[in-house]
Amino acid sequence: MVLWGDLAFSHAVLLQTDPADGAALDIPPTEVVLTFNEQVQITQLQVLDNSGDPVHRGEIERMGETGQIALAPDLPKG
Repeated sequence: MVLWGDLAFSHAVLLQTDPADGAALDIPPTEVVLTFNEQVQITQLQVLDNSGDPVHRGEIERMGETGQIALAPDLPKG
């Protein structure tokens, strides 16, 4: 017996970030939010400054297609 079926290989696509990519902000953000086209399993998320040092604090919060992480409260402008 031979069975044929449709194989679905899907990959989550990043739809939106907040702050938006390339955004120029007057004040530093308090968090980063990532929105995907489907539910994802985010196992690690790091937010780094220009020197490569982490500026996030705490763990990733997951809500369906969205993941968010809080940022350090004393981020410099820029």
